[in-house]
Amino acid sequence: HGGGPAVGEQAMVDAVPIPKVWQEALSWQLSGNDVAPAITVAGASGQCVGQINGIYELRYSSSGDGAPSFQQRDGRDVWLYMAGDMRWWISNAKSKDARASSGWAYSTPVDPGTLPNELDAWGLIQRDGQWEDHKLQVTLSSLEDAAASATEAWSRAALDVAAAPAMIVRGAKGMRSTLVNGAFLLSEPPSDGEAPCFRNSEFDDTWLYFAVDGRWWISSTERKKRREASGWAFSQPVAAGTLPSKCVGWRVTLGDGHFMEQSLQIESCGLEEAETFKATAWSRAVRALRTKQALVVKGASGSNGSYINGIYDLQLDPKGVLAPSFVNRDFDDVSLYYCTDGRWWITRSAAYDFYDPCEPGGWAHSRQAGRGTLPHKVGGWKISLPGGTWKPQNFEVAAKTNDEVDESLALAWRDAFAGVLQKPSIDISGATGDNASLINGTYKLSITGDVGKPPLFRKQGEVDTWLYFAQKGRKWWVSSTKFKDARQPAGWAHSDTVEAGTLPTSVGEWSVFAGSDSWESQALQVVARSSSELVAHVAGAWRKAYSDMIHLPVVEITGASGELGSINGAYELRPSYIDKGTLIFQNRVHEGIWLYPGKDSRWWVSDAKRKDARDAGGWACSEPVELGTPPTSAGGWSVCHGGHRWTSESLKIKAKSLEDVDPLQMAAWKGAVDALQSTPTLRISGAVGDVAASINGMYELQPSLAVGTPPVFRERDDNDRWLYFIPREGSWWIGNTNRKDDCEAKGWARSGRVDPGTLPSAAGDWKASSRGGGGW
Repeated sequence: HGGGPAVGEQAMVDAVPIPKVWQEALSWQLSGNDVAPAITVAGASGQCVGQINGIYELRYSSSGDGAPSFQQRDGRDVWLYMAGDMRWWISNAKSKDARASSGWAYSTPVDPGTLPNELDAWGLIQRDGQWEDHKLQVTLSSLEDAAASATEAWSRAALDVAAAPAMIVRGAKGMRSTLVNGAFLLSEPPSDGEAPCFRNSEFDDTWLYFAVDGRWWISSTERKKRREASGWAFSQPVAAGTLPSKCVGWRVTLGDGHFMEQSLQIESCGLEEAETFKATAWSRAVRALRTKQALVVKGASGSNGSYINGIYDLQLDPKGVLAPSFVNRDFDDVSLYYCTDGRWWITRSAAYDFYDPCEPGGWAHSRQAGRGTLPHKVGGWKISLPGGTWKPQNFEVAAKTNDEVDESLALAWRDAFAGVLQKPSIDISGATGDNASLINGTYKLSITGDVGKPPLFRKQGEVDTWLYFAQKGRKWWVSSTKFKDARQPAGWAHSDTVEAGTLPTSVGEWSVFAGSDSWESQALQVVARSSSELVAHVAGAWRKAYSDMIHLPVVEITGASGELGSINGAYELRPSYIDKGTLIFQNRVHEGIWLYPGKDSRWWVSDAKRKDARDAGGWACSEPVELGTPPTSAGGWSVCHGGHRWTSESLKIKAKSLEDVDPLQMAAWKGAVDALQSTPTLRISGAVGDVAASINGMYELQPSLAVGTPPVFRERDDNDRWLYFIPREGSWWIGNTNRKDDCEAKGWARSGRVDPGTLPSAAGDWKASSRGGGGW
């Protein structure tokens, strides 16, 4: 035996009268010929139980001499008929028309006139295709009575449900237990004579309903709509009007198509009791946290990983009855909350409302979890991917005390700080746009004494520009003192979101403020350097600039007006400063006026004192420039008109060669240096008095850094004693290193005025200074 219903096949109502033997049988049992007979079948179980149980209406025979047929009201292609083997069969219309011995259930062979209600021994087909003996409850009544009986039963049940509109299910175990256990609430008052349906108060897609097989099932919305006998748990078959709380023999799915009998406890109750049931579960869960009121999420990857990872602080329902939520400590609009689908979700949302739960949606979610199950107790996490797909990702969710969280953050920054001490300077370059000059530069570690906190860097030469870590948003920022003090996420540039302990040199993406609330992604170069590496880096940048200018060692400034017109003029490159890691020019006429790069990355025109300290102050300055940028490439010049009043002026800075400035002088010194190649050492003797030891000695010619400049000599046994020429004085001098570097007209001895190209050996009128500085 076997077979199943042909889906969608419509039954045909026959018009041939029933033979007398069957008519008498129906009439005798129903006490009248004008009553519409109906057969009610109940008690079936197994694979095809939904096709067997139900109310069957009488239909006429097609041959006029055969037994009557009955068609099921709920399944239009399910029939109860007499087959050729003189058995009653339940099958589809095709089998009925052929009087085939095939279907889902059959009786023992009977004599003509024996109706199904007179039999209780039936054979039912099982999942494996085998047949099993079964006792069905088959009754004959009028159609009206059969329908009225079921209607009356469910109407009586509706009164009980109105008084207790919730069902609490406990005791289910296994992978689907979170869907089976819980509070199920009456969705809406049932229609007259219909079985009620109950929806899970936490899982909108989970229902408790009466299926076509005469059992209560817990299953999905779609199956509930079809009253399908399929799902995650079911009861034994029961009569119409029997509520779940009166059912026994519950079986719960094992997840592999098999079910196991479990002792479920199902209790009918009011809505307040159902809410108390839910509240008790969450209050127990929250109490179990004790002092661990923060969740740490880490290990999430992907485009939203930086928002998913982080520290989430516990937020309690004011009434203490609903599921708690957790708010990301670093992103106020990112929450971890329990949603109506029974999953924990992580997403960006407005302030979470406990009494208006969010719909499912976001960047990550857990598997479904029953009430009272907190995020760190749930697995099965998935993250969203572009295109609406989801990918399993088992990132870590751990409950921590606030002290444990603080200690883990401190440990991350302590480990990072050890590396910072090795390389305490950070060089940022590559920023473009209006804010480039504020961003590019060298930032040095500022020791604050805050152990276990993110390191802080201040821009060299600036008191109001900082590189700091803002915990809100977990980004590195370049900004002002005001925002740095508050660790506020605002400024001119910021990194991508990073984990605690990540230094700016390890950040991949940076954004630069482009104005009008817009940001532009830029490829900044962020490099950490040790003190020696920084010195070498700076010196290397200026040495390259020097090599580019060696053939044009004079810059001419024009365009300054008014009282500051004196800064106009020619400034000559001082080669000695290149050994100090910088590029400096001295006014050829006024020895106290200098052009130098300040600590604030601007070129300055100022005095010797400020030049020595590289101070950001003086009479004129450029906009900030990249390290190693010569003054001829600097722009945005401003001039000071007293106090703090500065105005922009179109200063012109032009590079020139010595030949352009003074061709005769250049030629003279070139010839003099050429003549020295055969006798590169000079002996000075004859000095007497207190300073004689600082004058007499052997002076050796030093390599010339620029063609056409006066030669320089150093005393063989004293690295701090020099013989050098000062063009504006027109005389040779003997002095220390600093005076030589600045061409300062001070020292221990000087010659009389000579023409350009005159060597010390040809100079006369030498004078020595007195030790007390009283004269020559």
